[in-house]
Formats: sequence, structure tokens, C-alpha cells
Amino acid sequence: MSIDTTTNVQDSYSHAPIAVRDLTTAFEMIQKQRPALIMSALPILGMPATNVKHEWLNDTVAPTEWTLTGAYTAADGDFTVADSDAFNVGMILEFEDATTQKTPNMTATVTAITNATTVAITMSGTDTNLANGSTVKLIADPREEGSSKTGRKQTIPVAAENYTQIFSKLAEITGTQASVNTYGNVDLSYHEQKALMEILYELNQSVISGKGNLPTNNATKRTMKGIRQLIVDAGGLLDASGSALSIDLFNSAIQKGMNAGALDLNTAIANPAQAKYFRKLNDSGDNPVVTQDSQVAGNFVEVFKNELGGISKVFYDRNRPKDKIAIVDINQAGLVPLQNRSFFAKDATQNGDDAESSRIIGEYTLQLKNASTHVLIDNLEVVAS
Repeated sequence: MSIDTTTNVQDSYSHAPIAVRDLTTAFEMIQKQRPALIMSALPILGMPATNVKHEWLNDTVAPTEWTLTGAYTAADGDFTVADSDAFNVGMILEFEDATTQKTPNMTATVTAITNATTVAITMSGTDTNLANGSTVKLIADPREEGSSKTGRKQTIPVAAENYTQIFSKLAEITGTQASVNTYGNVDLSYHEQKALMEILYELNQSVISGKGNLPTNNATKRTMKGIRQLIVDAGGLLDASGSALSIDLFNSAIQKGMNAGALDLNTAIANPAQAKYFRKLNDSGDNPVVTQDSQVAGNFVEVFKNELGGISKVFYDRNRPKDKIAIVDINQAGLVPLQNRSFFAKDATQNGDDAESSRIIGEYTLQLKNASTHVLIDNLEVVAS
């Protein structure tokens, strides 16, 4: 076995009395062996954090759909939205009425941006009333020949942040345990594997429900933001108001994310208590078909195809709150270690101890890019099993 004398670090398969042993590979192996945890789907990103406050840039494409914040009356000459900044004079728009879900035979051309929430328009076709909450859709933003460089504004990247959290467990084997013949020949490495497994569950829970805290002193523990907080803080909350999961509700969540600039919401993270509701989504359609050579029967939804054409893999994690479903682009998420703080084992045996001890330590945070484009359905109906 070779040892790097400059860093005093060796791999996770050796137990010579040395200051630090790298356990990154061992942790990643355990991580992938726990498919019932969302952690198994999260990659460890290659670029480590360089500070306890980890920052990254969020960047989304310019929106192509907006929602009316007030009813439009025929011949009004303008409409209101939450933010008119993305509109441009000359844009051609169409509408989908929130009440009828139909697209009237009319188009609008933007003539002016009146203020931060109001857009002036001229109508072509049959000018029709529109309910509050109706959808405004971009048809085109055409430019005339020889036009100047004016046009749609691109979205500006915005910094987002999370905080590194220290995870630590003690692995120990007494002198007696080391000397007694036990089934499986248990040694310190066995206890280190157990410690890593316990840390994995703690890290998994922090990824789901962590509440971020960046203290100003070492006396207070630093904690990371989880998926729930990152999405809610970014405005991605959709309140189900106690109703049961339905196709319409799931599609509304997808639409909310798409309106915010999401490109692919490919993963739904739910508690197994929601499995029965996902199963019911297919009650009015074709039930699962069991082929003749199949030895597995059941009614368990693992993949859901929404009305917008996207495919979402349903990931069941028993640690997820029962009344919440996070719908995310898993490719935008990942674990980030603080530089030189990926999981490692440090000799913790004290002089005179009748035991061999090592302390497992790692410092990580969660990165979720473009958190505003992910969606958290909250306050869902849950019926006791």
C-alpha cells in the first residue's frame, strides 16, 4: 500500500494507524445501494465548494407564457400581469381563458409597456372577455428588416446559495470485540460502514427537509437548506388545500414550473403514502396490463406522463412528508462537498483506551439550480392506511 506523505491520506481499504483515510468511494457505494432514498439519485458534483456559503448561478430562459392578474374586458386596450418586464413592443400574443380553457379567435399586438404590471395592446379578431388567471401566450416577437438591436430581454443570471453542514459519527471496536471470534469477523471497518450508513440517512433527511442556518460563530451549528426550503423560498409552492392528488393538480404543478422557465421536470419525489393516489390517476384509463410471462402483479405507478408531453419518474422515499410532493429536474440537483472535506475517517483512539476508534467526518451541502422552476405540492390529502 502506498501512502501520499504530502497529504497523509490513504484509501478506505486500509486500516494502518494513520491520521486520515478517504471514505468517499465507500460512501458513494453505500449511497447507490439504497434505492429507497432520494440520495441514491443525487450525484456528487465534481466542483467542490470553496466556502461554507456555497454559491452558484441560476439562469432560466425568458418566459413564453404569463398569467393575467386581473380580468380583461373586451376593448380595454390593456391587461395586467405580475411582471411586464419580459414583454416587448411588437410582440404578438394569444390567450387561453381560465374559465372555458378555450383559445378565443383573437390575437393581441403589444403597443406599449405602460408600467411594471400593465401591457397596452391592440386586438385583432373577435375581442373577447377573459377571466382573471387566464393565460397569455407568446406567438412571436417579429423584427422588421434592418431593425435595430432591440428585442426581448434575456434573463440575467442570479446568484443562489446554500450552506455546508458537518456530518460526523464515531466508529469504535473494543479490545475484547477485536479478540473474540465472531460471525463475519467484525472489525473497525464494519463499524465504519455502519457509521456511514447512519450518516447517509441523516444526510438524506437534510436534503429533503433541511432548514438552512448560517451562524456568525462556531458555537451554533451550521445547517443546509433542503429541497423543500429551496423551492418554497424561490416561490415554487403550490397549495393543494387538502385535496387529493389528481391529474389536473399534477399537470397544474408541471405548468407552474414550465411557466417559470423549467425545461424538464423529470422526477416526482413522494412518500409511499401517496402511491395509492398516483395509482388512482389511471382509474379512468387503461389499467396496468400483466404480460403472460410476467411473475409480478400489482398496481404501482413509477412513471407519469403529463399532458404537456413530459415524463416524470415517481420516486418514493418514506422519509418524505406524506402531504408533500416535490416535482423537480433531478439533473439540476446534486451534493457538493466542501473542498478537502469529502467523507474521511480520522483516528480517534486515545492513549490508554482499550478500544480502537475512528471518527467519520464529512461536510456537504445541496445545490438545486433554478429553484424557482421546481414545484412543491403542499397540503395534500392523506388517508390513513
